[in-house]
Amino acid sequence: MDKAQLKRALLSVINRYLHGTPLCDCEDWKTIYDLAKLHSLIGVFYLATKGTSLPEEVLRQAKDDFEVEVMQQTLQDYYAQVLFARFDEEGVAYMPMKGYHTRKLYPQPEARSSCDLDVFYDEKDKEKVEEIFKTEGFAFVIENATHQEWHKDSSIVEMHYALVGQVPAFDEYYRGVWDRLVHVGGKQYGFTTEDEYIYFLVHAAKHFMNGGVGVRTVLDVYFYVKTLSFNEQCLQTELQKLGLEQFAFQLQNLASVWFEAGKENEDTELLGDFVFSSGTYGTRQNLAASVETSSVQKAKRKRLWLSIFPRYRDMKSWYPVVKKCPPLLPFVWVYRWFEVLFTRRGSFKKVARDVKGIDERRLNSIKKIKEMTGLPF
Repeated sequence: MDKAQLKRALLSVINRYLHGTPLCDCEDWKTIYDLAKLHSLIGVFYLATKGTSLPEEVLRQAKDDFEVEVMQQTLQDYYAQVLFARFDEEGVAYMPMKGYHTRKLYPQPEARSSCDLDVFYDEKDKEKVEEIFKTEGFAFVIENATHQEWHKDSSIVEMHYALVGQVPAFDEYYRGVWDRLVHVGGKQYGFTTEDEYIYFLVHAAKHFMNGGVGVRTVLDVYFYVKTLSFNEQCLQTELQKLGLEQFAFQLQNLASVWFEAGKENEDTELLGDFVFSSGTYGTRQNLAASVETSSVQKAKRKRLWLSIFPRYRDMKSWYPVVKKCPPLLPFVWVYRWFEVLFTRRGSFKKVARDVKGIDERRLNSIKKIKEMTGLPF
């Protein structure tokens, strides 16, 4: 199957879920299901195709995967309520975000999985939060410049004390964000309707600049725009401050073409191909090509250089000590070289594949997408 056939088949599944329209003719539904999984659309695929005449093997696999996802999500929701109750008791102000809210926009929340629970809180309560997680039986996994990650059973919780990280303009926009949040109840806070969508777009833009976003993100955009009512003037004003008005327009336009039978043009075709090639969270090849678009050789050299000497903004995210003490950056580079050499040798092969994947076609595509979206990459 070529790319056009793959795209048409997957979109027919999503549109069947949204509008009850017929599935297209397809000889290899196993490949389409694998593509749906790549874009984190297991729930949409299962709910759209159950009871159809698709191959029994595909329907069974989709059902099994969907049931596992629902069990994991149910457990995650349970732990969310346990933790939120503890935060209320201990006086820890918090805000659940990202997938926790996006799922509720879907007609059936189980159609949209969320791989982890993301919660924003004030860093001054860090010791309280750590104690809560320990007493609730969670295991600490990792910490970087924006969040701590905790695991229990199959649930992953990320406790964020920064909303973005790595993109200075976005970080500056969210400085003093607690003054803009709305009190929900207890110690829970939330965004206004406009700010919830803006943060979704900020998070999507961050992924987009770091390798791309997948089909699910475009479907999320469709539900945000279709389900929520915005003060459009306020929304556009804030998007302009962030430099995201073009990015938002292009994603909304693509959602209209894919899910509302809008008219396709050169921009939506190019952006659509990029999204389909990105998987849920983008690809390393897209990221590698986006670092430099003036020539293939320059892009390859820059990718190699950044693999050896990552930018400060990335290093401070990966290694919190760099954020606390920037002069340590050269020493942490050296530490990272030894870390990669002795514990992550596979990284060499990944960098080699990234560099090999940079070609004229990919470079030209990324260059046009930068112009279309207005993102700095």
